[in-house]
Amino acid sequence: MNYISIGSIIKEYRKRAGLTQVQLCEGLCEPPTMNKIENGKQNPNKKLLDAIVQRLQIPLLLNVPATDSEIARDEIEKEIDDTISKYRYDIENLLEKYRKISECMNKFEEQYYLLGHSIYLLHEKKDAEKSLLELDKAIRITFPDYVYGCNIQEHIFTSIEFAILNSISISYYHANKIDMAINLMQQLMICLENRKFTLDIFSAKYPLVAYNLSLWLGITKQYEKSLEISQRGIDFCLKHEQYKIASDLFYNQGFTLICMGKQDAGTDFIKRSLAFDSIMQRTSSFSASLNDLETSFGKSFLSNVSVYSIL
Repeated sequence: MNYISIGSIIKEYRKRAGLTQVQLCEGLCEPPTMNKIENGKQNPNKKLLDAIVQRLQIPLLLNVPATDSEIARDEIEKEIDDTISKYRYDIENLLEKYRKISECMNKFEEQYYLLGHSIYLLHEKKDAEKSLLELDKAIRITFPDYVYGCNIQEHIFTSIEFAILNSISISYYHANKIDMAINLMQQLMICLENRKFTLDIFSAKYPLVAYNLSLWLGITKQYEKSLEISQRGIDFCLKHEQYKIASDLFYNQGFTLICMGKQDAGTDFIKRSLAFDSIMQRTSSFSASLNDLETSFGKSFLSNVSVYSIL
């Protein structure tokens, strides 16, 4: 597929979304550049095309020629993403390798690097404040008007922008700014629900947003809100067969119910969580849950749940 047909597809989906060229390209490129792309007079680079496709939610695989450095960085991004998906954050060497591929990075590569480095700072260096500084730089690359408290629901997101805002919320939590963390995560959940994202890159984020938000609401003893959010997350997971996060949401639901004095109902949800972990062989999650339950409710509580060893 050449860039002339790509431009036509972009133009069609932009019009369907009711967006002007200026609205679509905000933070991504200049309006004259978008005009040239749509009219087949300019070929977008791979990162720019990915960002446009994500904002418009084009359900097609669009490709343009990529440079050697773009291909190399794309491979490292996959390796970094895979490492983080396993809850490992020792990515400093990968980030350095990413940075040194060529003398300069385009704005999208710089944004990815800053996000990755912020995650490293938060989880490996335990420095939430420095992480927030990196994330602020990252989001402003393509969302220049962003400030905490602004109405993000009007923004047209790329996947990485959403990931950055999610990380900002998590960093707020680790910086003991829990009210700010909750407020931003609530906005992200509303964005996901109201925009009705169809791309998997967005829908896969919903359970994690629901998990973090329900957890933080429970910690601040906003129990009814916590139950509501975790149930919405559970319903989504069961509907879309995303069972990994379902286990965590069942745990949040059960723990919150027990804190409210509803031990029988809470124990039932805890049993479901442990069963999911056992079936899916989530050894670390299973063990962490048992330790947390013993610490929170005492060793005698474990006799109330049917605990099976990981298969």
